[in-house]
Amino acid sequence: MARDFKFRLQPVLDIREGAEQKAKEQLAETMALRAQGREQLRAAERLVAEADAAARDAAGLPLTIDQLAAQQRWRERLERHRLAAGQQLVEAEGEVVLSRSALVEAHQRRATLDRLKDTKAAQHRADRERIDAVEADEIALRQHHGRKRHRTAS
Repeated sequence: MARDFKFRLQPVLDIREGAEQKAKEQLAETMALRAQGREQLRAAERLVAEADAAARDAAGLPLTIDQLAAQQRWRERLERHRLAAGQQLVEAEGEVVLSRSALVEAHQRRATLDRLKDTKAAQHRADRERIDAVEADEIALRQHHGRKRHRTAS
């Protein structure tokens, strides 16, 4: 039996560790996109609020029909942008959930092999200790027989 422990599934464990690392990076990326989506939604909401405030301020001023229609079209365009930003945020939230689930799965798969490796290493140590004890007993027995022969020969 080899003196040093060698985990035969180490290449698989390395692959699983790499997959877990990629899942961590993917989660970080999706969380960054979610944060960016939140900021875009806040910016779109600010623009809608500013357009509403401008419309209220202009309510007392005499405006032509064309000006009112342009103002309304602008408000509707901003509202569509806000809704699109909200939808992108919902999608980003979903991606975060999926990425988090993928990370949990990758972690569990790696942890399973880590536990197996620990179990096999402990088993190897126990086997090695047993073999070392047997070898030590054999050495002691040979020494004892050697001394016994030496005493009877004298």
